[in-house]
Amino acid sequence: MNIDDSATADDDFRNARWRTVPFTHPSTPEMIAMEADLKSKIKSDLESFLKAKQYYNRLGRVWKRSFLLYGPSGIGKSSFIATTPNFLGYDVYYLDLSRVKDNSELKMLLYRPRASR
Repeated sequence: MNIDDSATADDDFRNARWRTVPFTHPSTPEMIAMEADLKSKIKSDLESFLKAKQYYNRLGRVWKRSFLLYGPSGIGKSSFIATTPNFLGYDVYYLDLSRVKDNSELKMLLYRPRASR
């Protein structure tokens, strides 16, 4: 999936659009150095989320899961991200938060429908 290519310049949000990031990293959750309890909670959360798509639809809610990762270089943020598509079988998207002006724009980017390619 990618953001709708027919978007106008007005809703470009200063080029803060989502973009697909191709990951061919062989990493799996078992390979990540993380506290076992935290790793288990994250895996359980993702597995529950995968099973809840119909529930979200029934409630009229957006079926998505987001993680905000922060911290200095070298602590495993990218490695964690690389394991997710392998674990879930999904794509990864990247958004440069430095190009988002405020919370309103961030909300618009997070909740804006995306068109499939």
